[in-house]
Amino acid sequence: MVVLPKEAPTGATSSWWQVARERHAFNLLREPDLRALFIVQLAYTCGVTAFYEFHPLWLVEVPGFAARGIAWTTAAMCGVMILTTVFAGRASPPDPLLRARRLAFGTACVIALLAASNAWLGIAAILLFGVPHASYNAIVPNWCAERFGAHGQGAVMGLISTTFCLANILMALAGSVLTLFDTRLILLLGAGLTAWSAWRMHSWRASMLAPV
Repeated sequence: MVVLPKEAPTGATSSWWQVARERHAFNLLREPDLRALFIVQLAYTCGVTAFYEFHPLWLVEVPGFAARGIAWTTAAMCGVMILTTVFAGRASPPDPLLRARRLAFGTACVIALLAASNAWLGIAAILLFGVPHASYNAIVPNWCAERFGAHGQGAVMGLISTTFCLANILMALAGSVLTLFDTRLILLLGAGLTAWSAWRMHSWRASMLAPV
């Protein structure tokens, strides 16, 4: 707002508040396929955010790590994600939604493995998490940009980002209760939601492939 030049006044110019009210990302939910995308992404990212938010607590409780150990483990996981993205983002798969479904199921399995494992196997699961999740993130936004580009790239990407933010809030609230009993509960809930998103992708993909 400070450095960009002012817009030339026209009859089409609206206030930012009017744009926020009339052109927000949730308007896209009127479209059945974008509503399905929102549901699938919300379930998937609920699992991912459960992992992101509470695997550090697992590292404290199970292997007894302090800040340095949590930092090194997280840095290693991020390194795995970066390396995976280099290779996963090179070519678009012929059936991206089928590939995304398999990767979502793989992500769910890794989160469940963390919840059910001992210290060293759990650390391995944290590192392994970077492979299916980074691959999923290399496929789904690109596919959404191609499939739903007519709705506006900014709007579709805004819906995906908003979904992730909403998932953060929901899992933080759920985790604040479940971790009072056992940290593994929120991880298992996240794994279940991510697995459900993989299952839901099957019927969504079938509906899009069905003749109109």
